[in-house]
Amino acid sequence: MLACHEAGISVFVPKTVTSSATAHGRFGKEDFIYDAKTNEYRCQAGERLIWRYSTVEGGLKISITGVQIASNVR
Repeated sequence: MLACHEAGISVFVPKTVTSSATAHGRFGKEDFIYDAKTNEYRCQAGERLIWRYSTVEGGLKISITGVQIASNVR
C-alpha cells in the first residue's frame, strides 16, 4: 500500500470482517438479503427469516427472527 501511495495510486481495501459468528463458521449479516417491502431477510437457500419480536438487553434493541419450517418437514 505504501508503494501505491507513493506512486499516487488510490488503494481500496475491503472492510475487515469482525463478526464473531463468521469467525466461528456461522453466517454473517452480509450473507442475508433484506427485503424492505416485506421486512424480511432471505438466506442463501432462499428461506425467509421472519421477524418474531423485539426485546431490549443491556440497553440494546434486539430483533429476533426465525425460519418458518413446514409442518411436514422432519
